[in-house]
Amino acid sequence: MLVIGTVDKLKGVFGPFLIIASICSVLRQTESLSIEKEIPILVIALGILLVIVNILNLPTPESMKQDENG
Repeated sequence: MLVIGTVDKLKGVFGPFLIIASICSVLRQTESLSIEKEIPILVIALGILLVIVNILNLPTPESMKQDENG
């Protein structure tokens, strides 16, 4: 998601989040991380990514922009 096109708010959150979720999944499957720790890690990571995207003031993707007429 990060390689294709420009980085916007949507790609800036979901790209890194998918990477973090994949790493947590591998750690859980190798029994290095329990599900009780994985879920809070993912929630905290999502919140941090949302804050970072707002601080960096990344552009809103065209598909998420509201129409001015409606």
